[in-house]
Amino acid sequence: MKLNKQWIAIILIALVFLIIFNAGLWLRYANLGSIDFQNDEYFHLDAATGYLKTGEFVTWDFMAEEPITEYTRAFPYTWLVASSFTVLGTNEFAGRIMSVIFGIMLLPLVYYLSYRLSKNHIVALASMALIAFDQIFIWSSRLSRMYSMFVFFFVLACWLIFLGLEKNKTKFNWYYLVPGALVLGFAYLVHESALLFGLSLLFYFGANAIHLLIQKKFKWNRYFTFTAIFLGAIIIGLLFQFLIAPIVIPDYITIRDEPAWEYLGFPFNQIRIAYLGWIVLALGLLAAWKWNKLRVYYYSMFIPVLIFFTFFAGRYSAKKYIIFIIPFVLILYSDSLYNISKKLFKKKYAINLVFIILFLVTGPILSWPGIEASGIFQKARADWTYQDDEVHNFSEAYAYIEDNAKPKEPVIIQGVHTYYFSNPDLNIKKLKKDKQFTRGELKKIVSENKTGWVVWPKYKEYHLRYKLKKYVKNNMEKVEDLNDTNMQVYRWSDQTLRKK
Repeated sequence: MKLNKQWIAIILIALVFLIIFNAGLWLRYANLGSIDFQNDEYFHLDAATGYLKTGEFVTWDFMAEEPITEYTRAFPYTWLVASSFTVLGTNEFAGRIMSVIFGIMLLPLVYYLSYRLSKNHIVALASMALIAFDQIFIWSSRLSRMYSMFVFFFVLACWLIFLGLEKNKTKFNWYYLVPGALVLGFAYLVHESALLFGLSLLFYFGANAIHLLIQKKFKWNRYFTFTAIFLGAIIIGLLFQFLIAPIVIPDYITIRDEPAWEYLGFPFNQIRIAYLGWIVLALGLLAAWKWNKLRVYYYSMFIPVLIFFTFFAGRYSAKKYIIFIIPFVLILYSDSLYNISKKLFKKKYAINLVFIILFLVTGPILSWPGIEASGIFQKARADWTYQDDEVHNFSEAYAYIEDNAKPKEPVIIQGVHTYYFSNPDLNIKKLKKDKQFTRGELKKIVSENKTGWVVWPKYKEYHLRYKLKKYVKNNMEKVEDLNDTNMQVYRWSDQTLRKK
């Protein structure tokens, strides 16, 4: 039985889909539990343990075996981590596996959204590949943090709401709009940045209203109505935020002293042409110049958000803060390459061939476990080690301290993580973060104790004051055996202080 061309195409598309999907899965899953919990992962580790111990979302002190403080941020994700701990035990793999699941679920969702725009399976596969190999999505899927869960539900909500707004030309489709609003509300429970969808809708309604004006079809309709409604709602929300009670954390919204231009580079820093990706988007938009509501909607999902983070976000600049709008940017990047190809050639096979070549030449910077960084490859997250990368081996450093610390000896630690301690009798004191702990406070503790320890993670020492670090390095003995852990461990005694 001969296969016709359509069936051959279906088989090839399915095969490439499975290759990309499984590659994305392995990049996210391989060696998942090989590195200790890092940085903000402890929020969910501690809160999930606290939930299992008390039934409430509170962080847990593993040494004192008691709750510390309430932690309800992203509680749906914390609940899932707690469920994973119940089944798999409390460990690094169990803490991160939920992120893998949501990270891999994003791939077929992006494929579908890209296909709905381009009506081309090759373009949809390209969009899926961009997400599969982008390090920010691999990172978020290998981290016990809410980001991968938030991205999935935010993108899904955006799609459902678009269907609710535009599936019927004359009225809303509540079968999509209501579920979309509910999913968006759930996304907000996972991360407060879901509120920025209001800016995106304002941009979308405003763009359609302006388009109607340009066409001289001025007739009051829902685009004008909802532009006014959303503009009013945003103004009211800002007044509420600054004058009555914060809707989001106080430093979330501000006016930057200087624009954070780096946000314009984040969406494309995992493709080979980097900033030139914006030129591709501009050329692709010109090549496909025809008012397409879905394309306008995708642009609306990221343009106002990028403007917000560039000029008005109070946080330090980081790609993770805009991760939820990057899928739309990369979908439009693939769509733009395809539209450029269509302008250059007329025959379908030529268009697809040129698109594939352009995508491979300009497209994702690859990584794969076991392949060293060189040429088109960068180091895979699964290959990160304590010796070569910016991760901390808390378990080894803390075990060394437990084995060598004397009774009642003060152990002064920045960012203490009690999960990796087993001795409840250790005299632990915390180095306050954000440079709040002074050299004078440290010298007072040193003067009151003949021996003791000072410990901080190497890549978090920017939280400590310069004079404090200088005092420690000049007056205490560093434990050189722990250099490969990326933990800075110092010990003082009468002998070391006199010798220094």
